[in-house]
Amino acid sequence: ADSLLQLMERDYTLRGDSNGLRWTCAMRARICEQQGMTDSALYYIDRRIGLERNRLQAKYQYAWKADVLLGAHDYDKAEAYLDSAKAIATDVGDEEYLYHLTERYRRLYAEQHRYDDLMSLLQESRRYMKRADVASHNLYKAQVHELMHRDDSARYYYRLVAESENLFLASEALY
Repeated sequence: ADSLLQLMERDYTLRGDSNGLRWTCAMRARICEQQGMTDSALYYIDRRIGLERNRLQAKYQYAWKADVLLGAHDYDKAEAYLDSAKAIATDVGDEEYLYHLTERYRRLYAEQHRYDDLMSLLQESRRYMKRADVASHNLYKAQVHELMHRDDSARYYYRLVAESENLFLASEALY
């Protein structure tokens, strides 16, 4: 697959096809990421970012790079790229993507045991979430309170989830 992508990249370069080059960089990054070749994946993501002319699309590349960096436990760099993606989404008022980014911040803060930051993030993310997200949000709050050894608060949020209309999450809360 890599040799085919090299041929395609060469062809796109000769034709000056920036869309094709962005696509091949993304594909090569995905392949490297799947094979656990983090440095190579980051290299191709950086190339993809360098080829990106649309600022709105760049937020996706920054978030992707943050995901790869999180996988490599490079938390400071991951947070910087998440912040870049968040800044773009905030500038354009993309609330749905801002809520989507909270999932990545949750992972970042949880892996670093930054529970106070995590609770602040959960509070901030409420303004971006949809009604259907309330049960999962409360389940996550319960889990964080449990990690912080705040058992009464954890029970309160587990009870909210158990009483929700989401049967799957309700069964998780009862478990």
